[in-house]
Amino acid sequence: MKTNCPVGIWGHGAYVPRFRIRTSDITEVWRPKGSASPPVMQKSVLGHDEDTITMAIEAARTAMGRSEISMSKVGGLWLGTESKPYEVKPSATLVAAALGAKGEILAADVEFACKAGSIAMQAAVAGVGSGMMEAALAIGVDAAQSRPGDVLEYTAGCGASAMVIGPAEGAIAVIDESLSYGTNTPDFFRREGAAYPQHGGRFTEEPGYFHHTLAASRLMLERLGQAPQISPTRSSTNRSRNS
Repeated sequence: MKTNCPVGIWGHGAYVPRFRIRTSDITEVWRPKGSASPPVMQKSVLGHDEDTITMAIEAARTAMGRSEISMSKVGGLWLGTESKPYEVKPSATLVAAALGAKGEILAADVEFACKAGSIAMQAAVAGVGSGMMEAALAIGVDAAQSRPGDVLEYTAGCGASAMVIGPAEGAIAVIDESLSYGTNTPDFFRREGAAYPQHGGRFTEEPGYFHHTLAASRLMLERLGQAPQISPTRSSTNRSRNS
């Protein structure tokens, strides 16, 4: 998907809670005796006064500060998450208010498993690239909500990432094109009223991440007229190590 007007990234920010839990402590409670330990040593967890909204605000403030763009110029704010604190209430409007956004900003929440943040970014790129707004803010944020004993409990942590999108001129990185590849793969879902999401492990790797990542990458390279290759610097470095 190409934009009418060239766009790019003006600022970026991230936030990860400082608290950690060791996966060995989780293993002592949930995993069967003698089973292999998970490869991840620890993961981030929320503080008692943190949630996806507070993490999004911290990441967005850093991104806005680096972009040097006034919040008054931001016409859109999209927040991608599947662990929002309110079942029925937008998180994006709370983040916009904390940042001092103007009232006529287009603010909305986005849900799409691990893809929610990238969809928020695509929406921001479209808003600026169409000429509808001068700048936009895209945020991806989630907090661990895995079922006790599930493999995600040992790997899924907490954190937020934010991107300020604006005109290509003056941007720190130009976005040439974006592409989305999606199928109805039943890997991760939660029915209404369920306490935890269900994780379909057999759909995660080959039909899930591998298939979609490879398909999107190949299509993007094809549209840009590019091909994967080893950079000359990397290649010469490998040869010198092998000689």
